[in-house]
Amino acid sequence: MDPFWQRVEELFHSTLEQPESEKEPWLAAQTGFDPAVREEVLSLLAADRRHGQLSAQALATGQDAAAGDGCEAELPGPGLRIGPYQTERLLGCGGMGSVYLARRADGQFEQTVALKVMAPQLAGEEFVRSFRNERQLLAALAHPNITRLLDGGVAANGDLYLAMDYIEGQLLDRYCAELKLPVEGRIRLFVQVCEAVEFAHRNLIIHGDLKPANILVTADGTVKLLDFGTAKLLRNPDGRVTQFALLTPRYASPEQLRGELVNTLSDIFSLGVILYEMLTGAWPFGDPKSTADGVDRVLHGRAPGAPAQAVSEGAAAERSVSRERLRRQIEGDLSTIVLKMLESEPAGRYESVREGKEDLERFRQGRPVHARPHSAWYAARKFIARNWLAVSATGLSVVALSGLTIVSVNESAQARAQALRAERVAEFVKHTFVSATSYWDSPLRGKRDAIQFSDILDSACERVGKALGDDPAAEADLRDTLGFTYAVLGEPAKGETQLLLGLQTLARVRGGSPRIAASLYVHLCDTRSFQDRYADALAACREAMAIFRASDPSSLGGVLHDTAFMAVNAGEPLPEAEKMYREALRFPRRNDPLFASRVNSRIGMLRLRQGDMVEGERVLRDADGIAARLGKRARRRGGRPPGPERSRASLRQLFRGASIRD
Repeated sequence: MDPFWQRVEELFHSTLEQPESEKEPWLAAQTGFDPAVREEVLSLLAADRRHGQLSAQALATGQDAAAGDGCEAELPGPGLRIGPYQTERLLGCGGMGSVYLARRADGQFEQTVALKVMAPQLAGEEFVRSFRNERQLLAALAHPNITRLLDGGVAANGDLYLAMDYIEGQLLDRYCAELKLPVEGRIRLFVQVCEAVEFAHRNLIIHGDLKPANILVTADGTVKLLDFGTAKLLRNPDGRVTQFALLTPRYASPEQLRGELVNTLSDIFSLGVILYEMLTGAWPFGDPKSTADGVDRVLHGRAPGAPAQAVSEGAAAERSVSRERLRRQIEGDLSTIVLKMLESEPAGRYESVREGKEDLERFRQGRPVHARPHSAWYAARKFIARNWLAVSATGLSVVALSGLTIVSVNESAQARAQALRAERVAEFVKHTFVSATSYWDSPLRGKRDAIQFSDILDSACERVGKALGDDPAAEADLRDTLGFTYAVLGEPAKGETQLLLGLQTLARVRGGSPRIAASLYVHLCDTRSFQDRYADALAACREAMAIFRASDPSSLGGVLHDTAFMAVNAGEPLPEAEKMYREALRFPRRNDPLFASRVNSRIGMLRLRQGDMVEGERVLRDADGIAARLGKRARRRGGRPPGPERSRASLRQLFRGASIRD
């Protein structure tokens, strides 16, 4: 620890030992310490006064902590009558109050609830007024991932109480630990938490005390977010939400800890802390028990540590992987997502929970995330990672534009036709790239700004109909490439336009061209998925699947995989998607030794999502085993494991109608 902060921590603890009225005079008398140290301790004392009552771990609904923490001696036993409810047993207690398992006892109807009785010190006039105003709005939070607030009121003895659904489940962190959930499973649960918080935000409610102790997971893997009864909904004139009744400093945002006005971005910060802990098993800001680390975070906006570097051997074992593999899983985009949530300044975080959730979904799908700048190379690299093709965006585009229509043929007549077409396409490509120069007849001559690759593509799209209009097959094939290239470079809407024009042009080809048609539909599927239009993407994939079944069954594996992937994201029944994945295993993709491993990974995750934990984990282990064996085999042969590094030779495969989604 920095020597300065060691001195701060030493003096702070000594000051805390003094009587409240003597702390500041005693601190001023400690002239043996540097004035800067005394000033930091004075700031810490002020923060401690503001948040002293908030530092206790408040219970979620009381369902998040077992009774038996020493609070029973101070509370009435079972049989307490509070409003219309009769308590049966104490579930837990904390700074916010105590929570009981209770039953309705007024004879109206049978109902079992978790009954939270607010702590007496909260029953001030302002709190009671706010409590009465808010309970109706909170009761309207009807969402499958939020525990319902059923009732609330003031008992005859003046106690404030809230009655909520009683949920049988485990705390989020305990659930993950007991099942030793891998990263994918933890992200899946976290996305459910995000959906609950996003719903609350849409209803103008901020939770304000998000933490694992406020999140339950039921036996079937459903997340239940608890304790919206602590949120404040008071607004000031500029629309931001004021302080909360309680918060937990470990998960609170810097602006909450400083006592400043907060908004929905504070919940995003708390979600970031939760996700960091779920992935790494560590707190983002050092040692949560260290006063100095806490002071540094509050007063100086301490940045979180790199998630991958916080991983320990024990944390990796709890996530069913090795330490090095867990680090690799967290590095890169996943780390970027977490750190964006944890930005010290609210303006640096995601603008909404939905944005963070969508980036996590993009990460799970191997797609570019919005938290990172979208350079052409980054977009292409993410595409490459999904398809194991080691090419850069520019190289991919050049190869595509210059060699797409040259295919292997067996019959001499086809060879002559293809040769003539290749000559015309080569001429078209030459003029396309001349447009990037100052050549006197360049279509882009005179452009004021520097010519970008997108300008070249736009120019090619304008010219292709005129240059190849008398050869609809060549035009359709080239529009397929143009559309695919647009999508890779991050402009899927433009890509979709070219692909649809290609399908329209292909209708003029006598007898059609199954190869070109299938490729157009496969690329259309992927381009629509880049726009999160999974239902439309699924329709295109099904067209491609029908063509492959009729014309080239050997290529079915890739398109079956794609179609199943889109079906899951479009909300289709999971058993149907699993059926397609299993059929895909009968048609392994050429030059793709890891295809079976990836498909089995998908099947394993679907088994988990359908509640079959045993079979799901077995299939996932088998998938990992296949990948590991292939890697060892490649190393024994002196080569590299199958992957992007080995896939340049398969570039041609992509342009012959192979699936473009892993």
